[in-house]
Order: sequence, then structure tokens, then C-alpha cells
Amino acid sequence: TNGTVEMTVVNTNVSKKMTLEGGLKRTETSETDMVTLQASLDRYIDTVVVETGALFDLVFRIKNEKGDTPDDLFVADAPWGVDSSTATTDVTIYEVEQNSSPYLGDGYRIERNVHLKGTTQEYIGTYRAFNPRFLAVDLSEYKQLSFTASGTGTLEVKLLKASGEPYVATVELTNEEQRFV
Repeated sequence: TNGTVEMTVVNTNVSKKMTLEGGLKRTETSETDMVTLQASLDRYIDTVVVETGALFDLVFRIKNEKGDTPDDLFVADAPWGVDSSTATTDVTIYEVEQNSSPYLGDGYRIERNVHLKGTTQEYIGTYRAFNPRFLAVDLSEYKQLSFTASGTGTLEVKLLKASGEPYVATVELTNEEQRFV
């Protein structure tokens, strides 16, 4: 949460420290940064907070100084993705970037921004799951959706309900970036 990974560690062999080694990706399209972090352990059940900054996923191995069997863990946010008609579509840019400023609103926060550019005679789209398992999320307390977009043509925005029933809205894009609500 907010740039940290918080873990409850059960320290069965009374280790004094643990080492985390692994790969961290800031976004879906970024390179993997290799990281090594150490944390002190003081109790049998300890809370360890790892400062990661904003991330898409983190795959790491936890080892202790006693050389016991390590644990492998995976932490991930829900992904952005791209879908298109491959026969008639040319995707020239698909990049996922970190938010340039922190979100200060009271809406449902979506991490990272997507930049998609291409040409098609049929369709091209990007999608965003709201959790890593693509499970339904209750959005009933929210009354609007807002986003910024530019381009040419008609953009179809679709939210799928848990039943699979879609909520669909369309907006006409212009070359100038616009905010849609």
C-alpha cells in the first residue's frame, strides 16, 4: 500500500535478519530491476515493511542467515493489457507508465497510465483489471468515471459487471487531449 509491501513473518528458527532478493517491475512494460533488501527480525512473529515505491509486480525470495529453505513470494497489482484484431491492426505504441503525480481524489484509484497508439480497420483496445485475479469489484459507491484521452475516431468505454453484462459509453476523440467524465 502506498509504495510499501507489508509482511507478517513467522520466525520459527529465531533468525536475526532476513534477505529479500528478486525482481521488481514498476509497470507492465518496464524492465525488471533486480533488488536485494535486508530486514532485521526481533520476535517470533514480526512485521516487516519493505519500501518499494510504486510497482506493478515484485517476485522475491526470502532467505535467512541460517541457510534454511527459502520462501518464494509474488506480489502483483492488477494489469493493463492490449487487445486487437491482429489481421488489420498495427500497434505502434503500447506503454504503461507510472502516474506522474499522486492521486488525491476520493474515487477508486487506478495505478499507472496506459499509452496506446495504432491503426486499425476493425478494433484495438486496452483493458484494466481492478485486481490481479480479474475478479469483480464493487464500484456501486462511485457515481462517475473520468479519464483523459486523445486520438481519432470513436472510443468505446466498457465496464463489465460481475454478471458479465457490460456498461458501455462512447466518446468522440480529437487530436487534442481531453478529460472525459
